[in-house]
Amino acid sequence: MLQSIINITEIENFKDFSPEFYKPAFIKLSKILRSLPYKKVGNIAYVTDGEHGSPMWDESSGIKYITAEFIKPNFIEEGITKSISIIQDERNARARVQENDVLVYSVGAYAGYAAKAESHLFPANIPRSVAIIRLHNTNVILPEFLSVFLNSKFGIFQSLRYRAGNSQPVLALEKIKQFEVPEVKMDIQKQIAKLYNDSYALRRKYVNLINTTSEYFVKLFELDSIPLKSNKVFNGSFINVVLNNRFDSGFFNPKYSIIYNKITEICKTNNWEIKKLGLIASNFKYGSSDKLNYTKEGTPFLRIADLQEKRFEKENLKFISDIDANKLNHAKVFAGDVLISRSGSLGITVPIHKDLDGSVFGSYFIKFHPHEYIDIEYLSFYLNSIIGSYQIEQVNSGGIQTNITIPMLKSLYIVLPTKEIQEEITSKLKQAFNNKYESKRYLEIASSLLEKSIYSENNE
Repeated sequence: MLQSIINITEIENFKDFSPEFYKPAFIKLSKILRSLPYKKVGNIAYVTDGEHGSPMWDESSGIKYITAEFIKPNFIEEGITKSISIIQDERNARARVQENDVLVYSVGAYAGYAAKAESHLFPANIPRSVAIIRLHNTNVILPEFLSVFLNSKFGIFQSLRYRAGNSQPVLALEKIKQFEVPEVKMDIQKQIAKLYNDSYALRRKYVNLINTTSEYFVKLFELDSIPLKSNKVFNGSFINVVLNNRFDSGFFNPKYSIIYNKITEICKTNNWEIKKLGLIASNFKYGSSDKLNYTKEGTPFLRIADLQEKRFEKENLKFISDIDANKLNHAKVFAGDVLISRSGSLGITVPIHKDLDGSVFGSYFIKFHPHEYIDIEYLSFYLNSIIGSYQIEQVNSGGIQTNITIPMLKSLYIVLPTKEIQEEITSKLKQAFNNKYESKRYLEIASSLLEKSIYSENNE
């Protein structure tokens, strides 16, 4: 089937003979860009990638290793824990991350994602799966503007156009150099840069609040004082084997009993309740395994792929028809429900609020409805914590496949501190996610301003 009719001059201009390159949508966006003054990335920046060999780790060096997985559209995720050796950093000096560098996810499923590197990440270096765009003159093209542009539809279509490979897409350095960047007026660039920086500040507030909430939780249960490493691999009596109907040594790893004993001790001291999840929640249901056709609109269909930072990213949600959704009432979620991933990335727990009311969820999830006196934000945070993740790891320890069942889920113990403590944790989480969503809104405004400026320049 013919995808597009093109003029021979187009081929001469681009010197690319793949049909994918000449999709009508790509041709249209390219013509819009080329109607404006523009520069190719290779003419305005130095472009390089990182180490092609195996990394040499050295946690004492403090030199962060920013791999592709940390690069998201317009921000670099916090929590980079691995550091490379000083020797590797010196050997790979060309890829030392500097102020105003724009990092590009260049090898993998999300090749094309880009973000400006912020100074709090330094010192840092990168692997081969990441490219650096280092602008020659930041008075001509602002790095914040470049990041927003690369993540806009005008940047994304170029990433899709130049990517090679299907199972492992690659944006080669020579292709990145071919990207076309419009010469947008500096006052517009500065507006976009301000929105970008304001967004980043809110993003950091979100991260800091999540971290402080986690620290509060750790101190609340005195988890920092628990020795979780042990040379023992089995710590189960015959009676425990019988009671739990488990014979695998993994289930009786001492770390599980250590943390359980500590939690029960804390509960006795503070007179807190500790109950099995099956006693404080109801309506446990598996998600839909039906083969469904996606539609442009209708009822949201929740997938593990839509999860980011333990929330559903609504921008990328898939939809099914309302007719199909009405046949799947058992797999619908409503405000006050909780979803937990049961396979793949086990145990990711998400509270459901009004914005997802009536959505259908897939078979990789189990839903349940906590009793009214249980705060769903607190419960979700608890199950996502080390206490919850260790329990999920324990009940799943003997299986051939990693999979949580409803009986397993019901057996998890839940600590119920006072309502005031639950509300304090919930308040911090709500504030954190409000910052996150406001941060995203600023970036959406920035992207909209960029695209508006391109179209208006095109029409003048």
